[in-house]
Amino acid sequence: MKNMLKIMMLAVTLVAVMGIGTAYSIPMISISDGVTTIEITDGNPINSMGGIGDLTPLDGLIMNFTSIGVFNLVTETGITKPYPGYENPLRPEMDFTGTVKNITGSGTLTLMFTETDFGPGSDYDYLVSSIGGATDIGSITYKTYLDEANTAFATSILLADLGPFTSCNGCFSGKLGSMINPSGLFSLTTVIEITHNDAGGDTAFGSKIVPEPTTLLLIGSGLVGVAFYSRRKKL
Repeated sequence: MKNMLKIMMLAVTLVAVMGIGTAYSIPMISISDGVTTIEITDGNPINSMGGIGDLTPLDGLIMNFTSIGVFNLVTETGITKPYPGYENPLRPEMDFTGTVKNITGSGTLTLMFTETDFGPGSDYDYLVSSIGGATDIGSITYKTYLDEANTAFATSILLADLGPFTSCNGCFSGKLGSMINPSGLFSLTTVIEITHNDAGGDTAFGSKIVPEPTTLLLIGSGLVGVAFYSRRKKL
């Protein structure tokens, strides 16, 4: 009997240990107009306010549409681990896209996309945050954050701060790289703030966090320097 109990306890321990290696955290999206906040969790068809949640059961992929305050239509898509192509937690990567429309009124909307349990550490020491899109009667700001306490929606370490982008023939884009050196597990969060100054606002965006090795950046910088030096010699 004692031997049987020992075997059962060992089996439970092995299952728990094996589970640690394959478990993933759950990415989330937050939408707030300053009065109401809606959270959508990956795989949950109902959001935090009882409305429509994630429209797809695929792990690492969140798709949603909703309305909040004066914003009649808000669509968002977030992609990160363990979605195919994004599985490696040592290669931190996140995509966040969306559209925002308001028929009446004006206001500001904050959209956040977060994921924890990247790492421990990283195979890359440089993250590039980029955004592009279009807006007609408003502005948009884009920020990305890393948190070494591995907390969802945390904004402790600023990686990129781009904008505000305003309507310049409707289009905008920006990119910024940041050095990272996390020793353990960490979270990443994208924060996008959209302001529509009048009724009839329409904004679309696509953002991305991707890792790059510093060596490639140094090689690229060196090639640029060589080209510049050669051009100066010819002059």
